[in-house]
Amino acid sequence: MEQDPADKFEPLKDAGYWTKNIGVPAHSTPAAMEIFTGYLIPRMFIAAVIGRMSTEDAVAAAGVEAQGIIDKWNQA
Repeated sequence: MEQDPADKFEPLKDAGYWTKNIGVPAHSTPAAMEIFTGYLIPRMFIAAVIGRMSTEDAVAAAGVEAQGIIDKWNQA
């Protein structure tokens, strides 16, 4: 197995200066943060990539889950 180069992450060393937080330019919402910290988007990609779901089904399932989170916070 090949070793990763020692400087693999060198291009990301200053990422804090050129990336944005969720919600920029405004403030984030509790619903957006729950979706983000619950890894909804990465889980959607994983489901499609490993073949657990078709791409369309993974996107639809993530949409349903996201809408549930949004609805919950809108009722709060």
